[in-house]
Amino acid sequence: MAGYNELHGLKVKYLSEDPSNGEDGQVWYNSTSGNLRVQGIRSTGWITTATMITNRNSSGFCGTVSAALQFGGTGFTAITEEYNGIGWSAGGDLGSGRYGIGSTGSQTAGLAIGGYSPSVGYTNSCEKYDGSSWTSTGNLVVGNWQHNGVGTQTATIAYGGNNPGSGFNALSESFNGSTWTATPSLNTGRMGLAGAGTSTAALGWCGQNPSATQLTEAWDGSSWTTAPNTNEPAGGTNTGAGTQTAALAFGLGSGTVHTELYDGTSWTNATDSPGAIAQGEGGSQTSAVGTQSPFGTQEYAADTTTTITAGAWASGGALPAVNNGLTGAGTPTATIGMGSRTPGQDQASYEYDGSSWSSGGSLGTPMGNSGGAGTQTAALIFGGGPGGASSTTSRKYDGTSWTATNAMNNTTGLCSGIGTSQTAALVNGGFSPSAVVNTSEEFDGTNWTNSGTMNQARMGCSGAGIQTAGVTFGGVDYPASTAYANSEEYNGSTWSNGNTMNTARNMYSGGDGASETAAYAIAGDGPSSPDSNLVEGYDGTTWSTRPNLATGRRSGAAGSGATSSSAIFFGGRDGGSDQSITEEFTGETISNNVNNLVVS
Repeated sequence: MAGYNELHGLKVKYLSEDPSNGEDGQVWYNSTSGNLRVQGIRSTGWITTATMITNRNSSGFCGTVSAALQFGGTGFTAITEEYNGIGWSAGGDLGSGRYGIGSTGSQTAGLAIGGYSPSVGYTNSCEKYDGSSWTSTGNLVVGNWQHNGVGTQTATIAYGGNNPGSGFNALSESFNGSTWTATPSLNTGRMGLAGAGTSTAALGWCGQNPSATQLTEAWDGSSWTTAPNTNEPAGGTNTGAGTQTAALAFGLGSGTVHTELYDGTSWTNATDSPGAIAQGEGGSQTSAVGTQSPFGTQEYAADTTTTITAGAWASGGALPAVNNGLTGAGTPTATIGMGSRTPGQDQASYEYDGSSWSSGGSLGTPMGNSGGAGTQTAALIFGGGPGGASSTTSRKYDGTSWTATNAMNNTTGLCSGIGTSQTAALVNGGFSPSAVVNTSEEFDGTNWTNSGTMNQARMGCSGAGIQTAGVTFGGVDYPASTAYANSEEYNGSTWSNGNTMNTARNMYSGGDGASETAAYAIAGDGPSSPDSNLVEGYDGTTWSTRPNLATGRRSGAAGSGATSSSAIFFGGRDGGSDQSITEEFTGETISNNVNNLVVS
């Protein structure tokens, strides 16, 4: 390899560290590493992200990779979900549930065009979205489904589709924000098309008539003309993004994973997606998001300057023994797990260093289904008892041994523990020997003091945050066994209702987060999701989906110090078996795409 001195005639910059704002193609010599470096060797492809809340296909889809909107779909659902680039949260329902919907617009100004439902058949009704709710707008000239739309909420072209009157149709209609008008038809009628562009410069490709086609047509505002075919055919599952002369087509081919790029003249193959895609959008040729049953979400990025790594859970070191009903505290790289409902483990504590577990001090008394707070070397455990009983017991840890503190005022178990400090903790909810409770207490390092009561009595709830700014969520009533999805926020004296999770669950011991604005609800047990692997995140306002655990379970434990980019979950019960599994979460990362150059 040539040294820097041999390259000085090229006027390569001599820098002690890589520039933080390098330009695409910039070359420099890093004197610290001794490497010739370049910014922007192309990084292009798909990553898998958080799951949808509701499993469906044939839905409407619009927006961008960081602000997408999905609505309707199979099951004739009216459900709407919003994507923020990290996960999905619930939006306002359509006025009329249907699938095979044409769609366009943005997350805060979307348009649902036609569709099909058993109650109304092939409908001509359209609705517009304002970021929270749908309202009716002008109807199509002809009822239609499995057609495509491009443009904005107030300037749209919709084309193709299927209805009883014309079968695989070539219909084309334009919308001005209030009224639809028939326009010249496609050259070839078909359903399930995809497209990109604007209401006056659109591209439509593929579709089914009666089998999957490769046909492409371009719209100039007055007529459709034939354009080059895609390389792979697609029927009703393909989708796209971009403009008429810079389009991205994805979900093509028999496996619905093929991706192609269009430059206004020809189609070229791009990186295939790791899984099938049925609907999506993105706004540009270089950035898109798509979904496909069951639940999957994938993002596409073509960027020369950065590399995106998707957030995901990965296996960590196994606990020394199987456990369920533990509680936890600490950060993902310095965690303590304590107590258990598992016989023989109910006095044990375990310490995690980010890769492996080791035994900590014995609790000195059996505890299980307890609450926890603090850090690995200054932890607090409270409530619970042998076999998961309720109690007023409270004990603290100094990194070596456990000692008793003053007892709580209220008997509880299956309670929520909140706090990252041993001297500023909060316990709330749980069960006493005779009833589910809505009490809460604060600990100052010495004494427990009764605090505000929650709005909803519940046991098996989880919590995150600190003593003066906490959130509790989920849980279950008893004996009615009603699982809750609602959350409540604590300001240091009173509880107020927060927003609702997307899925009701109980028996977590899986709340994590150093802040109420970066909280996790992990796994649990719900009426439709026993031993769930579902994960949701809370930003202080909205709950949205996160990547799922590899193994679903209930009664597992998490730390108390998770951030938006890291969390941990360990132990629990899957079916009838206690587990020693540990999983660690790393959030999405974006790094400069810088590489070494080798000069021969």
